[in-house]
Amino acid sequence: MPTTLSLSVSFDVVTEKSAEQGDFAETGWVVEGERVTFREALSEIGSRGYPVGMHVRHNALTIFHEDQIDYRTGEHTSEATHIQGDRRAIARLARIVSRKYRT
Repeated sequence: MPTTLSLSVSFDVVTEKSAEQGDFAETGWVVEGERVTFREALSEIGSRGYPVGMHVRHNALTIFHEDQIDYRTGEHTSEATHIQGDRRAIARLARIVSRKYRT
């Protein structure tokens, strides 16, 4: 039976006005608590944009993706993929992402 993981994707949007106030214009969840297989988690990570950073803690992995910038409006949108599950599966996933993207 394949290992299932819990996957969530958070986002935040910073506008010029919100940056002046030191806050986000908008935050929330793109995906929250979706059950996925190991392969689906890898696929989801790759589909979210280039990973620029990663944090591993026990049975959780957070991957920060490159900001998307709308040059017309100046909005910066950031996404982070959050994965929880079996400690060994999380460690393996972190190794694969680290090697593939050199994070």
